[in-house]
Amino acid sequence: MRPIFTFLLLIAAALIGGCATPTSANLIHGEALYTQGKGEAPACLNCHTLEAEAFGLGPTMIGISSRAAVEITPDQTVEDYLRESILNPNQFLVPGYRNIMYGEYAKHFSEQDITDIIGYILSL
Repeated sequence: MRPIFTFLLLIAAALIGGCATPTSANLIHGEALYTQGKGEAPACLNCHTLEAEAFGLGPTMIGISSRAAVEITPDQTVEDYLRESILNPNQFLVPGYRNIMYGEYAKHFSEQDITDIIGYILSL
């Protein structure tokens, strides 16, 4: 029953949230990748909390849509920004954080995996 409840919560969050999730994203799979990682790729949750005021080695993902909107270039979407941040973490460093993000996600995650993670993040 938990997967159905999680799915419904994620759909509700996506509908209420200010940023649309990619239509091809599997939010349940994205949540699993975010919280558990895949193969040698660590879970995003290890450094990026899902609590607004919690300390993390990287920025929290709560409210990322509005924060990322400030950082993106005019020809970039929030989804593009997140994809770039996952695949090329050294491209842009959020002020106040060190350059320590795992840089090998492209080796372990498929394009669909990345889309699923981004969809999950945007549903928060």
